[in-house]
Amino acid sequence: VGRFRYLRKQLKKVEVVPSGDLTLELRRTKDAGEVEAIERAQRVTDAVFAKTLQMVRPGVSEDELALEIDFGFRTRGGETAFTSIVASGPNGAKPHAGHGPRKLRRGDAVTFDIGCRLGGYCSDMTRTVFVGKAPERMRRVYEIVREAQSRALAVIKPGLDASAADSAARD
Repeated sequence: VGRFRYLRKQLKKVEVVPSGDLTLELRRTKDAGEVEAIERAQRVTDAVFAKTLQMVRPGVSEDELALEIDFGFRTRGGETAFTSIVASGPNGAKPHAGHGPRKLRRGDAVTFDIGCRLGGYCSDMTRTVFVGKAPERMRRVYEIVREAQSRALAVIKPGLDASAADSAARD
């Protein structure tokens, strides 16, 4: 508000009008170069995730994994697009958990939500892995989630309201 008031005072002869979602509209559709920039950021994310997975074992902390991700992005010319989430065990149930000193334990689910900013464009990837073998109950949950995703993807098409895909998944 302070900045708006300052600008209004400086621009006395200019009519200031709301622009609505102008920026959103301009950014919504990507040209081929923008798509390639996003794909480059995702390729970096894929490579960093693959390397980080080699560290997933009992005794390694969430913080250590998050540092590996940050280091991996930086050594490949990027940076984290947002604070990485590396949430293990009970932390995995917390939305936007972040990461902390908790050390991984055998049987833990570890949720990664990571993204790389490269050349002004970002990737965003979420994956859940297990330390050791996934318990049978979690395998069943995985199959339910995978089926829900498949049903949502089957109905998605241009112009579809997002609630329709959500309903297909929930049904």
